[in-house]
Amino acid sequence: MEFTHKANPVRVNARAVVELTADTHCGGFMAKLCDGSRFHITAAMSVRHTPIVGDYIVTQEDGYVYVNPKDVFERKYSPIAKANVDVYTRDDCIFNYCASPNICQRGGGCINASAKR
Repeated sequence: MEFTHKANPVRVNARAVVELTADTHCGGFMAKLCDGSRFHITAAMSVRHTPIVGDYIVTQEDGYVYVNPKDVFERKYSPIAKANVDVYTRDDCIFNYCASPNICQRGGGCINASAKR
């Protein structure tokens, strides 16, 4: 197959799902997120993927919100560094990611992940 398009790097806000309950009243799920907030995953948002604990609620810069499976999200996105450390760890409640094979540094810009090691 010949590839015809490449995705532009995108920055997102992402919060891990730490608890899920079925929403029998409205359909979908009520998710408790890693920052303590709650988010209603609508039935329409879960048509292609039934969310599980560990998945991410992702908000793109343009406001589009979706559920991303944990393995897909962590393969596609690299964390943007916190203000007081160089790089996020996967154990953190992760909020900001950039879609690239690079690790984003404090103050902006990315470094090649293989060069960091």
